[in-house]
Order: sequence, then structure tokens, then C-alpha cells
Amino acid sequence: MGKRLGIFLHAVGIGLMMMVALSGCGSSGNGIISGGTSSLYIVGNPSTTAIVDNLYSFTPFVNGTDTNNLTFSITTVSPATLPAWLTFNTKTGTLSGTPGASDVGVISGIVISVSNGINTASLPVFKLTVTVTGSTGSSGGGG
Repeated sequence: MGKRLGIFLHAVGIGLMMMVALSGCGSSGNGIISGGTSSLYIVGNPSTTAIVDNLYSFTPFVNGTDTNNLTFSITTVSPATLPAWLTFNTKTGTLSGTPGASDVGVISGIVISVSNGINTASLPVFKLTVTVTGSTGSSGGGG
């Protein structure tokens, strides 16, 4: 079946083949979308722990056939907006900041998305827990 699928994908086009190959990588932290003549995907595994008085930073990786003029966005469920200690760069998708002791808690329902004006792709929902020590994980992350 693998050979038939490979031949079919080759006949359909490179964009679809790239999307199927990426979605078969086994990582659940990837948002992948394809549509029209432009494919776009966003990949990343943000750390879910931020430590008080330590810089937290995460930048997703974006690729596709049309990655000009990208715009990133972020949404959260609780709280409804990002806390003051966190900043989000709509040009790079970087989420960063240094939490203080009063920021200990959980930010839930975080979704980072990217759009090229034609398609939008999003990372899966994640939460960020601010702790006093790094006993539950490490701060930061990379994309």
C-alpha cells in the first residue's frame, strides 16, 4: 500500500505529499494545513512551565510554499488575555517574558496561529504553569 500511496501522492502534487509526510511524523505538537495553491504549517513544542524570575521564551517554526507576509496571533482561555509579564510578537510568533512571584498560576487554552493571508495554521492548545522552582519542568522552549 505504501508504494501505491507514494505514486498517488506524486501524481497529486508536492504540497499534498509534504503535508502527508509531516502529518505522519508522529508528533502531536504540530499544526498542519494545506489549501489552494499555498501550503503552510507551524511546528513547535512549547515548554509548559515558566519559572519565577527566569526568562520564558518560545518561537514556533513555520514553513510552506508561501511564507511571505506572515502574521501570528495568540488566544488564551484563562485568563482571557495574556498576563502583563508575557509578550507576544505578531511578526515572529515569539511568546516571552519573565514572571514574578505574583504570577504563579496557570494560563490555559493557549493557541498560537499563523496566517499568510490565504491559509491559517495553529499549534495544538497548551497551558503554561508558572512555578517558583523548576521541579515540574524547564523554562523556555524552542521551535
